[in-house]
Amino acid sequence: MPSKLQEWLDIPPGTILQHLPTGSWRNLSEEEGYILLHTIVVATGTWALLFLTLRLSILSRFSFDFCNRAVSQVHVIIALALSTRALNWSDPLGNFGGPNTLPQVQAMVISLSYFLYDFVCCMFDVTFDWANAFHHVFSISGFAFGLITGRCGEELMACLWLVELSNPFMHAREMLRELDVPKSPLTFAVDLAFLISFTVARMVVGPLVTWQTVIGTSPTAVKVGAVAILAVSTFWFSKILNVIFRMLRQKPKQS
Repeated sequence: MPSKLQEWLDIPPGTILQHLPTGSWRNLSEEEGYILLHTIVVATGTWALLFLTLRLSILSRFSFDFCNRAVSQVHVIIALALSTRALNWSDPLGNFGGPNTLPQVQAMVISLSYFLYDFVCCMFDVTFDWANAFHHVFSISGFAFGLITGRCGEELMACLWLVELSNPFMHAREMLRELDVPKSPLTFAVDLAFLISFTVARMVVGPLVTWQTVIGTSPTAVKVGAVAILAVSTFWFSKILNVIFRMLRQKPKQS
């Protein structure tokens, strides 16, 4: 076994992410390529194992969707933490198309593995959501492209941060519904937080990030992915507005 690969296998599991390669795939050695692929496979299996643990024991009385959303909440926390650390906040739009940094690669590996797991889960859901499936395909393609080329970590992190910002409230809405929590200040606060975070992140800041990606030096594949993610977000936003308009048009019940 190559010495470099043996050294990686001897690394404590808790520090594996600190040793990921950051270059493009064609410039990686055979051992480094194996390290990257092995980490993605193990991380994907870890997400699946977490779901099975929740589904079969801790949250066994809840639905498939509830357990999957619980896993998604864990990913939200990790993804926001990693992308926040990976972004260059002094100039977050200034390195689009540039080389990846280690924190960016770490965030891409974790989120790529999560989206691979979640895409499979979508296949077993009661109702298949085409918009969600397209969102997952573009997310998986974007992170895979970033890892293969060793570029575009900055714009991918910006996209990840914006997309995940509203997700905790979105998942909380559905989980509270399954818990039969009646309409209350709590449910109203969650709904309002979801509406505000989704609108600001995806429909105000999101188009600015997409525009910067399109006019910048990012590869064409990344530009197409950015536009596609924005299109899916716009579709979801239209559905949110339709729900709000229907609620406003409803006449109050006569006592």
